[in-house]
Amino acid sequence: MLAIGDPFGIGLTVTNGIVSALGRNNLQIEAFEDFIQTDAPINQGNSGGALLDSMGRVVGINTAILSPSGGSNGVGFAIPINLVRSIAQQLINTGRVARGFLGVQLQEITPELAAQFGTNSGALLANVQAGTPADKAGMKNGDIITKMNGKVVIDFRQIRLAVAQMPPGTSVTFDYFRDNKAGNATVKLGERPTQDLAGGENAANPSNEGVLNGVTVGDITAEIREQLQFPAELKGAVITDVDPDSASANAGLAKGDVVLDLNRKPVHDADEAVKLSSQLAGPKVLLRVWRQGAFQFIVVDEPKK
Repeated sequence: MLAIGDPFGIGLTVTNGIVSALGRNNLQIEAFEDFIQTDAPINQGNSGGALLDSMGRVVGINTAILSPSGGSNGVGFAIPINLVRSIAQQLINTGRVARGFLGVQLQEITPELAAQFGTNSGALLANVQAGTPADKAGMKNGDIITKMNGKVVIDFRQIRLAVAQMPPGTSVTFDYFRDNKAGNATVKLGERPTQDLAGGENAANPSNEGVLNGVTVGDITAEIREQLQFPAELKGAVITDVDPDSASANAGLAKGDVVLDLNRKPVHDADEAVKLSSQLAGPKVLLRVWRQGAFQFIVVDEPKK
């Protein structure tokens, strides 16, 4: 597990070769992650202390360790000093941290999604929020960002971190891939909302034709919306049951997910979801779903009969 120490730490001297990786992310420590991984012995209580190179220069601020026991296990993580410096300068100048805001939810392109979208690189837009800078610039759900300010995009984390480090009002150019055609958009970043800075009944009958066999869906009634805390603007078909032995279950679909699109066609209610699923040839179907506040694409591969 990751153990996070207290904010009062000591400096650590780093000798040549002790930094084992750069750009480490997806550790689920903070919302925005770009850590230096080091083999220097960091213990609980060292968080907030300096990570030094062999010449005594500060290269990072110790943040966390990977430790099943709670003691040093030879893997530690530090915030790069350039990132620390930029945040510190904002605090000195304005007394607050303001991050750029694009207004999208990004998703990694898996091999299954790559087969659906025709590319295996870039960052997939799982959702473009209405009225946000990305929406105003014409970006859409399903776009795959391939370049940002002319720089090739490797994965979605690269965009998320870069945008967060830009001040609001910055103009950013994106190259994207949409429906097998290339396009571009220039987005003027907004300011990320403060809260983002911290870190059944009425079900349609399941169909055995087409795709998504074993999945039962229902309309989003007022009772279901309140019970499952769905946003007021959320529209689609809520999954009320999934056969555990089905291809849909294997793909990750679960009770409570809301189906928004099937093969990029919008779904507004349960009847529409069932009708579309019966019309799709398969064996693969691309879904866009809402799950616990997050949007994502999922590919279901039905077995051939």
